[in-house]
Amino acid sequence: MDGGRATVDASFISITSIHPCYLITQPIVNPLHSAIALNKNLLAVVGNRRTPYTDTLYSATGFHSDKGKVMYAVISTGGKQYKVRAGDTLKVERLTAEEGSTVEFDKILLVEDDGQVTVGAPFVEGGHVSALVTSHGRHAKVKVVKFKRRKKYRRTQGHRQFYTEVAIKSIHGTGGSMAAAEG
Repeated sequence: MDGGRATVDASFISITSIHPCYLITQPIVNPLHSAIALNKNLLAVVGNRRTPYTDTLYSATGFHSDKGKVMYAVISTGGKQYKVRAGDTLKVERLTAEEGSTVEFDKILLVEDDGQVTVGAPFVEGGHVSALVTSHGRHAKVKVVKFKRRKKYRRTQGHRQFYTEVAIKSIHGTGGSMAAAEG
């Protein structure tokens, strides 16, 4: 037994890790997230074939590696950076746009299209991301507590940050390349 084996079933995936002292079997609830945490030398057994676990887990569960298949961009807005794909929904710092309107993010730091990576200096020329504003809101309350022991000093304050939820419609890279959301 080489390091361990993964048994793949349509509805249940379990990883059996072989250690000299003990045997561990644990179910994987979400194979996409768990595949990253697995040991690299685990092998998956499907039928009689032994292949590296990532190929088998992705093909058996319907997940596929996004390497070179999906266009994505890294945008900067509100002092933060976000990795976005067409069809993604994310919460960014509050924007002044109305609900239902379209916003354009032109501060594109990086665009990856079919294995070709374009890095801006500082931004990618001609690239922009179109998004639809779906809602405005406030995040959950964060409590700020200041406390000094033995000084009778206690201060409590709450804060709720405003956000704008946007749905990414399309990514326009350099050279006219584009990825649009389906539906």
